[in-house]
Amino acid sequence: MANEAFPESRAAVREPVDPRFWAKWVGGAVSMGIVIALLDLAHYFPLVSAHDVFGSGAILSSLLLWGGEGAVAGLTLGIAEHWAKPRDIGAWRLAAALLIGVILGVLVCHTFSIYVLRDQFGIRQFRDYLGQPVVWAGGVLYHGWLLLFFGGLAVAAYASLRRRTRMVAALHNAQLVRESMRSRLAQANLADMRERIDPDALFDKLFRLEQLYETDPERADHLLDELIVFLRNALAGIRASAIAT
Repeated sequence: MANEAFPESRAAVREPVDPRFWAKWVGGAVSMGIVIALLDLAHYFPLVSAHDVFGSGAILSSLLLWGGEGAVAGLTLGIAEHWAKPRDIGAWRLAAALLIGVILGVLVCHTFSIYVLRDQFGIRQFRDYLGQPVVWAGGVLYHGWLLLFFGGLAVAAYASLRRRTRMVAALHNAQLVRESMRSRLAQANLADMRERIDPDALFDKLFRLEQLYETDPERADHLLDELIVFLRNALAGIRASAIAT
C-alpha cells in the first residue's frame, strides 16, 4: 500500500547511481590523502639524518594509510549526498558527514594497519621507518586533525562552487522566464494591434471618406490625414511587435 502511494520514491530508490558520482567523492578524497602524505613526507625529510629511510616501503606505507583514510571519508560524503537526493545537501550536513567520515576512516585504517598489517603480517608503518614509536592514539589524533583541516577546506570549496552553480542556474532560469514573458507581451500587443485594425471599420471609414469628398472636401481631407496617421502608427506597432516576437 505504501509503495503504491509513493511510486516516485520507489523509482528513485531503484535508480542506479552514476559511477562518476562515487569516483568524484572517493577519487577526490584519495587524491587529497595522497597530497597530505606527500606533504607529510616533505615535512619529515629534512628532520632525519639518514635520508635512506625514505625508501619505497616508507613512501608506499604512508600513501596507503592516508589514501585509505581519505577513501573512507570520501565514501561517507558520497553516501550523505546521495541520501539527501533529490534535494541538495546543506553545508552543515556536509561538515557533519566529513567529521563522521574522518573519524571512521582514521579509526578503521589505523586499527587495521597497526594491529593486522603490522603486528600480524609484519608490514612496517611509516613511523617504523623513522625510528619513532608507533602509538595508536597519537597516530589517530595526528591523522584526524590533518584530514579534518584539508577536508574542511575541500568541502568548503565544493559547497561554494555548488552554491555559485545554483545561483547561475537560477539567474539563467529567471532570464528565460523574462524572455518568455516579453515574447508573450509582444504577441499580445501584436494581437491587439491587429484587432484594432478592423477591416469592416476600415472599409466604413473609406466609404465615409468617399461620401465626404462629394459633400465636404475640406472635412474629407482632415479625415484622410487622421486615417493615414492611424494606419502608420498601427502598422509600425505591428512591425515592432512582430520583430520582438
